Amino acid sequence: MSDVFFSELEIPEPAAHLGIGSMGHGAQTGEMMKALEADFLDRKPDAVMVYGDTNSTMAAALAAVKIHIPVIHVEAGLRSFNMSMPEEVNRICTDHVSSMFSCPTQQAIDNLKVEGIVDVDGTCSPSNRRVKHHGDVMFDNMLYLQEKFGGCDELMEKNRLESGKFIMMTCHRPSNSDNKESLTAILDSLRNIAHEHGLKVFFPMHPRTRKMAETNLDPAFWSSLQADDNFILHEPVGIVEVTGLLNECLMVATDSGGLQKEALFADRPVIILRNETEWVEIVKSGWGKLTGSDSELISKAYSELVKLGGKPPRLYGEGQAAEALVTDIVKGFGA
Repeated sequence: MSDVFFSELEIPEPAAHLGIGSMGHGAQTGEMMKALEADFLDRKPDAVMVYGDTNSTMAAALAAVKIHIPVIHVEAGLRSFNMSMPEEVNRICTDHVSSMFSCPTQQAIDNLKVEGIVDVDGTCSPSNRRVKHHGDVMFDNMLYLQEKFGGCDELMEKNRLESGKFIMMTCHRPSNSDNKESLTAILDSLRNIAHEHGLKVFFPMHPRTRKMAETNLDPAFWSSLQADDNFILHEPVGIVEVTGLLNECLMVATDSGGLQKEALFADRPVIILRNETEWVEIVKSGWGKLTGSDSELISKAYSELVKLGGKPPRLYGEGQAAEALVTDIVKGFGA
């Protein structure tokens, strides 16, 4: 699925492709570390910059620090406080071996203080570390995509979507997609909301979620969902189309971390299909509601969020995070 991002965002092809596919967490991380260490020893970079909280994030950070290459962690300091999430393990490990921290929020810096990475006075310990509150580079990206590509008229016309009359949905976390009861409750709840309020649900399904639905869901329920004109089960869409859909939808329902933020970037409220979030500011602002797979909470969240007016607060900067980050990397984060 990654090819579409390189093409749509006009990103140069990777200088190195590890060729490591899906496998268990330990095996995948180990294979990536082995390949990355060899690549780093060959290239001899001054620093390695990693983003987010994936297995590749942690693998690159560990491979670099073990051969004494400084690590720059972009999106540092996030915490969901749920160690059953692989992403939580990855982000904690990455932060504790990093030298430079680009934090999207003040809350992220506060989390680093609690763990002793950042001292209470805002400095880092040890002193060769640097931390900055830059904002979120994904907001920069959203603004770029909006300006360059605009909307998604063709996709909306093909699926008979009307602006402001559909819910944009994603669902891919194993806690939801791999659990028959949870996935059924989420799908049924959103379908009921759509029918009750004259809306549609647009659900570009991750291949793995579709496979699990076809395998685990009650056949009659799955068939009825596929035949429902108000519930559109679609193939995955690219980031340009996602940006367009966010600007046209009524609200978002997702268990994705990134899409939670992107909903707010587009001034849309979000039903968070999880029991916790690393983006706590969204919930505190009132523009996001944590529901997990609880049908009553999903329905209640919709009823409360649909009443919101105006625009959410700018929680993640003003769209100059990348520029500030590059400036501070060049300066050595003030070193």
